[in-house]
Order: sequence, then structure tokens, then C-alpha cells
Amino acid sequence: MSETQFGQVARYVEAFADRRLDLGSQRPWRGFLTDGRVWWGWEWQAAAGGSSGAGSLVALPHVQGLVFADDVGAFGQFVVEHLAPPERRGAPAPPSPLRTLFDPFLAELRVLLPTVETEPFYETKFGLWRRTLQGSGLVGPGAIGQAHNFAEHTMLVVAARMIVLAAQDGSLIDELPEAVADGFCAWLGDFDAGVDLLERLASSVSQYDWRAADRDLLKELYHDLIDRDDRKEFGEYYTPDWLADDVVDQVLVKDPARLDAAIETAARTLEAGPASNAAEQGAFSILDPACGSGTFLFWSARAVAKRIRSAHPLLAGRTREIVAAMVTGLDVHPVAVEMAKATLATALPPGGMVPLRVYLADALLHSEQAQQNMQGTLGLTSAQGQRIDIPAEVIESPRAEVLVRTLVDAAVGESSLDAEDADTQALLSEAVAQLSDAVADEGDHVWRWYIGNQVAPSALARNKVMAIVANPPWLVANDTPAGTRKDQLATLSERYELRPKARWSAKGDLASVFSARAADLYLEDDGAFGLVLPGSALISQTWESWRSGSWGGARVGFDYVASLDDVEPPPFRHAPNGTCIVVGRRLGGAAVEWQDAMLLRYSGDPEAPTVTEIVRRESKPSPYARRFRRGAVASPLGLCLALDPIQPGDNDTATVHTKASTKPPWTGVSFEAVVETAALVRTLRSQTLEPFVCSPDAWLIAPLTEHRRAVMELNDADFRSSMPHTHEYWTIAESRYARDRAKTAGATLSENVDYQRTLTNQLAAGASEQQCKVFYNKSGDTLKACRGPANLVADDKCYWYVAASVEEALYLSGVLNAECLQDAWRESKTSKLHFDTNPLKHVPVPAFDPDSALHARIVDAAREAELRASADRWVIGVASGRGGR
Repeated sequence: MSETQFGQVARYVEAFADRRLDLGSQRPWRGFLTDGRVWWGWEWQAAAGGSSGAGSLVALPHVQGLVFADDVGAFGQFVVEHLAPPERRGAPAPPSPLRTLFDPFLAELRVLLPTVETEPFYETKFGLWRRTLQGSGLVGPGAIGQAHNFAEHTMLVVAARMIVLAAQDGSLIDELPEAVADGFCAWLGDFDAGVDLLERLASSVSQYDWRAADRDLLKELYHDLIDRDDRKEFGEYYTPDWLADDVVDQVLVKDPARLDAAIETAARTLEAGPASNAAEQGAFSILDPACGSGTFLFWSARAVAKRIRSAHPLLAGRTREIVAAMVTGLDVHPVAVEMAKATLATALPPGGMVPLRVYLADALLHSEQAQQNMQGTLGLTSAQGQRIDIPAEVIESPRAEVLVRTLVDAAVGESSLDAEDADTQALLSEAVAQLSDAVADEGDHVWRWYIGNQVAPSALARNKVMAIVANPPWLVANDTPAGTRKDQLATLSERYELRPKARWSAKGDLASVFSARAADLYLEDDGAFGLVLPGSALISQTWESWRSGSWGGARVGFDYVASLDDVEPPPFRHAPNGTCIVVGRRLGGAAVEWQDAMLLRYSGDPEAPTVTEIVRRESKPSPYARRFRRGAVASPLGLCLALDPIQPGDNDTATVHTKASTKPPWTGVSFEAVVETAALVRTLRSQTLEPFVCSPDAWLIAPLTEHRRAVMELNDADFRSSMPHTHEYWTIAESRYARDRAKTAGATLSENVDYQRTLTNQLAAGASEQQCKVFYNKSGDTLKACRGPANLVADDKCYWYVAASVEEALYLSGVLNAECLQDAWRESKTSKLHFDTNPLKHVPVPAFDPDSALHARIVDAAREAELRASADRWVIGVASGRGGR
């Protein structure tokens, strides 16, 4: 006789009840039947005083033939009430936002800090914090030394270390305070009030299931606790989870065969033990060489664990160990490393303690710091210059961390050298002897940390990795603090031939050097990479060498590149050049052309963006590319640019107010002055330039010579006599200019107002009042053009051209404003911010042909557009209204 569905449920529930599990305050066992649409439920009721398992199922009256249809809310309530009541759910997920957990403790910490800041233990740890941050080479002087940053960094490290322990199975609450026993945060454990804070914090942290995190929690905590200005100084802007998940998906998930091979290699290597050579087994690591708070580590760990569950069931019991062995992070920031370890710990499946391969190390420069001798050892130098040689077998072993711990423990006297076998014992003996000497002279407090961090990048460089996923630092060279690191970065840029060569593009981007160097050092042949980069990587001339795919000893091919300019909200609001993704792989042969990569555009909701392929346009120059020129590069504006309205005075004079400068060292500089109207030159600013509308609102103060070929200097004989009021003002302005003149600026204000003759060349070109000029904006998202009189001057944010006829000017104005060409203009940019002359360098706008019927229609359309746009413009006279249309 076959078993009914009710009989099967009854048997299951009775079997559970028969185990006499101690449920405490939990509800009795329940059983449910469903076909996915209709639900039935019963509850086990034990017989009073009955033997083990005695009892029966009693129907739940509200769950008999229950149908929810499409009522999601009702089904959710059913789940909470019957399937997953709170007392059966285990520990809750961490609160969101996470700062609600840590804010009260940070407030206490800030109160405690002033009470101990004169204590020796505090001064020692504060000094260690400063030295550690300065060692990163990316931190400016302003944020270092500020007590509030020390307090916040202490809380972040304490929180991160406690989360690492709380995220593993079997952690005890009284173990958590021990997590802060070393490093700069250890000052909290050196006085009673600090110990009390740590114990209470540990109690709070242990109440949550940290593996229930669905994203990088530490990143959000960091952004909440650290002031935005300080984050900027530290150069820290961390990747949104959706973006890291997308990159990991492209690099790992969409190539399951390579991921499967890496998983199997990792499993074999771990089985082989300390004596195995990882390089012989093959590369299996996934590396983020600038891991920050660990966002890429989190999503990489999630992807690997998911693949093991779905495709490697025999390895499921070892998932935690394998994932921890495969996912590796490096960073130069000590606080970031602690956060990344915690983030990675929350992504791992349940289990005991495993090494988290996240290291405080300089992914760029380790080979300059660690000199390797002829025998293949890694030569380290202590603070006082003593040499310690780490054998190559240690570096290349998958158990390198265990061997380093064994080495250091023996050298500092915590244990005798007792390796797993005779070969390992002999291997470590000489290094132990060398390190013992250094310990005797210099102390024993940092060697495990120091050697481990030095060995990690060396091991990665020797053994290689199967994939790199990263958001490299976005600092430009000019913003990197001066010092040894900046000099080393410049050397690397030259070595990889990535240094910008154009005189106007001296701001080389650290991300280009970093990504090329990391791929060269660590990535195996055919290894994949996925990078989040400034949008300038797609188009900027400063990235042109990088886009060649020749990265030192590495040759790379690009699979696809994606612009994120149309994602809203954007991933990094602070990024003036936008954001992009670049995915590719290291090749065994020649590099693959950038133009062969698929070009994509992400748009819309970042959590579910619309992805479209962009068809590249063929680049051809227009004859107008060489005809348009940049406007007057006159500065500082607070000394030489006046805005409407001006007040006409006697004897052809006017009272003007200069526009206050907004950039240091001229911030706020502005003057009121009386000048001759002959010293005023009507000027069009890009801010007032609109399609088909020429509405100038500014005047350059420029005391020109009689023939308007130069700006007069103070000592010119005619200056005082011809323009006495202007000469008086210019004397004051020249004095102010000399005080803060930049080294690269003109020697005098007169020279700087006509910098590289960008003013007087315009006046000479527009000498005839019968001619007219065409103007368009230098920067922005939309190209805008208008025509104006020939004697109107463009500022340095505009480009100008003196047309041969009114019809040619109208033709150009019509073409440049055309809505159907705006995508072409934007795609021609070589900078996210600036058009410059690129639209005409890459889009073949033909020269105006008066006999062309098409050109004639464009002229007529532009003329009509001018009439619709404005009826009053080109007023260029000071008082008389001199001008024209």
C-alpha cells in the first residue's frame, strides 16, 4: 500500500520529535504540504507523559488549503508566522546602516582619547599609526596627525578584527577583545576604561550573523565614519557592490571552464601540503592588488563558492578552505587591509579558522624593495640593516603562511623549530638563525607581520594568478604626495612608456601605471583581468600608450570596454572624467588592438543597467580642424575681466568691477576701477554662449597699443599719457599679480593677459567689421555654436574662427549645433570634459560650398534659428551702442 502525502509528513515530523531535541522556547515541530500554490500545515503534539516519539499531528486550522494567489504581502506574513518565526531564525543579520552598531562606541572612544593622549602607551601607538600611514606613500600631511582620524581608524580596525572572529564558527565572545592585542589599535587594551569598551563592543558584535551580509559592509562603515575631505586626502573611494559584482561576473563567472580548472588546481595544491611547489601546480589565485575595503574579494569569494556548490559537489566540504586559498588581496593602506579581511570573512561559508590572504603590501614596487639573491631566496632588510634570506621554497609553497609562522615563532623563542619534515627543518634553519640575530638586536614585535607581507607579493609574482579584478587608485601624478613613492611611480611610468608626452597633459594617471604593472608582475599568460578605471582610459591622449596593450613584459588583449557615463546615479559622483570597465586577458603573443574590443554603454539603473553596443565611427578630419583656434588665455580673472553692467563716466571712461576669482591663490580677488573705454575689449564667455545666440556679458581689461598688436607694459611711454586711469589701475593690478604669479605664467600682467598672443591674434584676425566669427564651447556635454562680430573676442573656454562670409558662418553654426551630430561630437572627445578641436579632427565636416544646395538649406535653417533664438544680441559698444548684426 503506497504512503500518502500526509503519512509521509507525519513520518518525517515524528522522526524529528523522536530525537527529543531540546528546543528550549522554540515552537513544536511542524510539517507542511504544498504544490507551490495550495498549502496545508500540521503541528506535532506529544502525548502527555508519553514515551519518546508518542504523539500525533494536529491540523493548523489557518493552514488547510490556504491559497495566496498573487498576494506577495500575505505570503510574506505567512512565512514569518508559520515557516520562519523569529525564535527559529538564529542570529540576525548585521544592522543597516552598520554605523548604528558602532557609533555609540566611537563616541565613547572619542571621549576616552583625550584622557590618555599624554600616556606613553598612547603616544607609542599614535606614532606607529602615523608611520604606517606615511609608509603607504599616498597620504598627504593634512590628515596625518589628526586625533579624530586616529580615533576613527582605531574603531575601524577593532570592528574589522572582531568581525573576522565572529564570522567563523565556534567563536567565543571572550576571544574577541584579543583581536586588538597588536598594532596601533592596541592602546585601547592598555587601560581599564578601554578594556571595558572592548568587552562591551565584543558582546554587541557577537550577537549578529556576519555571514548573512549581502555586500561589503565595511566600505559603508568607512564612508560613514571618515570625513569626505579626509577620504579625498587618503585617495580612498571604494567600488559600489553592483559594479564589483558585474566585473567579477565578466571575468570569472562567464568563463566557467577556467574557473573550474582553478578550483581543481587549488584543491590539489592544498592537498599536496607545504612541500609542494605552487608554480608547478598552476595558477589559481584571484587577485585584487588594490583591494581597499575588500569589495572585489567579497564578490570573488561568493562566485567561487557558488561554483563549487554547483559544479564540484565532492569539494563542497572544503569550500571554505578552497575559497580562502584562491582569493587574495593587497593594499598599501593598513586600515583598508583590516577591513578587507573582515569583508572577505563575511563572504566565506561556515567553518573554522582559515588564513585570509590579505596583505599590507605595495603591489607596484615590491621587487624594488625585496632584492633577491642568486640562490633564489627573498632578501629582506631589517630596520637596522640586517639581512634575512627567506628560501624560495617558502615563498613558492601554498603553505607559505604556516612556514613563516613556524620560522618567526622559532626565532623569537616562542617555540622550537619543529617543522613537518626533515627537509623543511633544514630549509628554515638558516633563516631562523638570521632572524634570531635581528630579534636580539631589534625586538620581536613585528616580524611575522613584516615577513608575511613581504613574502606575499613575491609569491604571487613567482606563482602568478589566474585573474585580476581591481579598481586601481585614481590619483593623478600631480596629486600624489611628493617623496620617494612619487619618484618611483615616475620611474615606473617611464619604464612602461606610459608617461604623457604632450606638454598640456602632464597629469599622468596612477591607474594606468598600476594596472599595467600588476598585469606584468602577477598575471599568467591567458589570465583574465577586469578593471574599473577613470572614463579617460577610453579616450584620453594620456592613456594612449596604455591602450596599445604593451605593458612592460606583458602583452594584453581587450575583450570589451564599457562606458558608465549614462548610469544614474553614477558609481563615483566625484569623478570628473566618469567611469569605465575594461576587461581583457594577457596574451602569449602580440597585443590585440584596442579598436578590436567590443565597445559598450551602460545606462539607467546601476543595479540592472541597460547594456548596448556602440558602433565606432570612422575618424576623418575636417578642413576646419586647423582653422578654429582657442580663445584668449587671460588671467587672473580677478585682475583683468569685468562683467556687465559697466558704468560710463566722463572723458570716455567707465567704472568696472572685476569678476572675483575662484581658484587659489586668487580666490576672492576682485577690484573696482575706473578705466578708459579704449582699454575694454568686448568678450564672449562660454557660460553665455548658447546655440545660435551670441550674448556677450564681459570685458577684458587690456590696454592695447595703437594698432592693437600688443598689451602695453607699465613702462611704455604712451601708456600713462593715452590711458591715465587705466595706468593707475594697472599699477595696482601689476603689484598684486607679482605677489602670487605662478612660475609658468607671464612675467608681467600685461604679458599674461595676452598669453601666447591668444588675445591679439584674435583682434588681428577680425580686423574687418564686415567679417564675422564663429564660436563654440571648449567643454561640456553638448556642443553649442553661434556667430558674432569679428571684433568680439572669445575667452579661453571657447574656440573661434573668422568666416570668409556670413553664409559660411551660418553654415558652420548650423552644422555645429545640429542635434543629429551631438553623439558624434561627444564620441570625438579625447577628454571627458573638453571638446577642444576634436569634433573637427574626427568628423569630416566639409568646407562650405556656396554652390551646394544642401549647404544653402543649412544656411537658411541657421538663419531662421537665429531669429527664433533671440532678437537682441551683439551689443558691443561701451556707451554708444556701436555694433551690428
